[in-house]
Amino acid sequence: MSDLRQRRHNSTATLLLELLNNHTKGTWLTVAKDTGRHPPHTFDQAACIPELRETQNPPLRPAPTRREDVDEGLTDDMARRCSMLIPDWILPRHLLPEHCKPDIIRITGCTMQGNRLTPTPGSTPDLQIIEFKYSTDHNAHLVHEHTQTKYSRLKSAIEQHGSWPHTVTVIPVILGRTGSFDPKTKAAIYRLIYLKDKPPDEPYPKHIHSLLTILHDHAVHWLQYLLTISCKHLSPRPPTKPPRPG
Repeated sequence: MSDLRQRRHNSTATLLLELLNNHTKGTWLTVAKDTGRHPPHTFDQAACIPELRETQNPPLRPAPTRREDVDEGLTDDMARRCSMLIPDWILPRHLLPEHCKPDIIRITGCTMQGNRLTPTPGSTPDLQIIEFKYSTDHNAHLVHEHTQTKYSRLKSAIEQHGSWPHTVTVIPVILGRTGSFDPKTKAAIYRLIYLKDKPPDEPYPKHIHSLLTILHDHAVHWLQYLLTISCKHLSPRPPTKPPRPG
């Protein structure tokens, strides 16, 4: 089950990146990605019936290790362009802290012109450390705080090294295992698309809700699939025998 949970995480994080790229028309540069090498998993009408699913699609293989990603090579175009580690020109390897592989590292406010990053007029350059996490329906705030703390040393290392002269932002995106999301997640999605905090007196645009709905549905499909697998493969505990008399 732990392999399937990792596959669920990678699938949802990859879907998040695809949705962001679609909404921003691929304007911003993803410089590192650690979400596996597979595309987001798709669920058909038989998604929650393992017997039918196994006859129609290849079985879910265990989530690849980071070493497998390196040894086997990456076939996806995005995976080929994106290392799992932040580029040396931003932070050399010997300065990397313990937690240095967030799901996505993205540069906004700049576009690549040849081999140079050129600031986009009207935008503020920002290096975004984006980490997707699943939570329960009750501890999203704790997972959010933990993620901020986990990557604070990476943020500080980039700022202190100074090769990236602009801002560095840690952006957790937290989704409940049942597809729930709290206001911080909505605010994070808004910032990832509009590159600023939402004004408090403005409602969220409709496409923010559309994106969150897609993530919600993906989480629900995964939950149904994991529950179905659990019911099929986890045998019930045998009944306790009554004590022998005497």
